[in-house]
Amino acid sequence: MTLANIGLDDGARSIKLFGSNDIRYMCDSYAKSGHPTEIVLNDQPKSQFLYHTDETEFVVGDISEPSPTTNDSYQYSKGNRVLVHHALHKAGFTGKKVAVCVGVPYSLYYLPDGTVNKKVIQRKKRNLINKNVASEFGQVSIKKVDVIAECLAGWFHLALKVNGTGGVDIVTEVFHSSIGMVDVGGNSIDICSVSGGRIDNELSDTKKRSGMLMVYREVRKLLTSKFGYDIDESDVRKAINKPKNDNYFMLLMGQEVNINDVVHQAMKTVANRIMDMVRDTLHDPNKFKAIYIFGGGAMALRKYLEELMEDYPMIRFPKDPQFMNARGMYKYLLMNQAKKHAAA
Repeated sequence: MTLANIGLDDGARSIKLFGSNDIRYMCDSYAKSGHPTEIVLNDQPKSQFLYHTDETEFVVGDISEPSPTTNDSYQYSKGNRVLVHHALHKAGFTGKKVAVCVGVPYSLYYLPDGTVNKKVIQRKKRNLINKNVASEFGQVSIKKVDVIAECLAGWFHLALKVNGTGGVDIVTEVFHSSIGMVDVGGNSIDICSVSGGRIDNELSDTKKRSGMLMVYREVRKLLTSKFGYDIDESDVRKAINKPKNDNYFMLLMGQEVNINDVVHQAMKTVANRIMDMVRDTLHDPNKFKAIYIFGGGAMALRKYLEELMEDYPMIRFPKDPQFMNARGMYKYLLMNQAKKHAAA
């Protein structure tokens, strides 16, 4: 049975997908139980989509008050499952049988003593393999699931390259160098130190409630204080995720208000916290040949992080940072398949 191989970074803020022939897709991690509420007029495109799984209905897409994705239980939830299927459908895998590699935060993947948390991995796999998820698009059949620590997926993207036969080769320079990986995600910062194919567990950790969702919360807090009434976080997300000519606007009290000052203040605050976490976890950044900051949050916060990097010339921002994990997950799948074939 031939399966389509897909790296699928199913994060708290967004889902990123990467497959062969440079197939890419990204969508917000917005889902909740219930029905679509929109009525589409004049052949406008839909923005809400209905899914069914385990006798539960979910709506995915442009919705208000999506289900929380910030707790560990999201990793094994029905909401996570329908978001994974939605990304697969939107990327063109309707009716296909697929193998996916997904991620969990470092501190979930590894126990404090550095051993793999097999219980977490099995729960993650059971949530996705051969589950019936019906939608208006049809169905996708997930036949195989690999799981990897999120920050480590980024390292595999650097350490492996796809060869002409569809397998992977080791990038020797990366493999034998001391590399720091900093994945700025939606709800966490995943940090690991890798050298020679070995992780230094004492210099690796997950910092929860510290990703891009922190920016949304900070902006919401500042706006609520400034305008004197409660601001919906989903409106904050939309304003930050969809700037107009690099400016941020929100509809407040019936007026479109420029909120640049508040957004910039929040992003500076969060960037400072991230750099504090990097120093706290990696201890001495100067011992690393390179430290890569990646993930969707890295792209949004790059300008503010760069202002803090004067003393850290080893820090790098890779190309397409938001897809780095998904691409590493794809290569990880190929590597595991090659090992399996070699052992057969």
